[in-house]
Amino acid sequence: MNATLPVVELRRYTLHPGQRDTLIDLFDNEFLESQDEVGAHVLGQFRVEGAPDQFVWLRGFEDIARRRPALEAFYQGPIWREHRDVANATMADSDDVHLLATVSPEDGFQRPNRPRRPRGAFATNGSRFIVMLYRLRDSDQGGAFDQRLREVLAETGVDPLASFSTLDVENDYPALPVHADDPVHVVLLRFDNAVGLETWLQAPPAALSDFLKSPPETLILQPTARSLLR
Repeated sequence: MNATLPVVELRRYTLHPGQRDTLIDLFDNEFLESQDEVGAHVLGQFRVEGAPDQFVWLRGFEDIARRRPALEAFYQGPIWREHRDVANATMADSDDVHLLATVSPEDGFQRPNRPRRPRGAFATNGSRFIVMLYRLRDSDQGGAFDQRLREVLAETGVDPLASFSTLDVENDYPALPVHADDPVHVVLLRFDNAVGLETWLQAPPAALSDFLKSPPETLILQPTARSLLR
């Protein structure tokens, strides 16, 4: 498999109260290898800090043409059919989804080069991830914004794992809706200690406001036990 996955879904679910661990158990035990095998690669699945009923995950594809066949193979396959009723019962809203592409091909998002932890592994106090969602005043300024964003991050000693923008294509798998009228620029960051994370959150980049039509959204993510991003 190509290690570069330039097409990524950012999926944020709102769950019914108390149901997040039920869904995480299903993901970590049933929905990882079964998606990898058909070309829908689960890159990371996360609890959202400060939001006990939210669950975020990232799913990558080698290209947009392979997305629909991969989704059909999984959602029409035996694993999803067996567990879908339990999974769907945990979800109050599963339609908050952005279909994204890496900003630059040479900066393609690399699938983490490590095996998954075994089933039954316990979660560890490891890295925290931040997803920042920016909405630009002018969508044509995406390249300039990304360059400035990287400069600002470098000045603060932060190296982004990946940078994405909304993929401007028709969603050819309408059974799973994506945001069609909410283009975003997304950056994924990782922090290996709480001190660095807290320092960055106290002083987020201020030199980007001229590009933005609204303040960015910030998601602080804690990987589950079997997340590849961890």
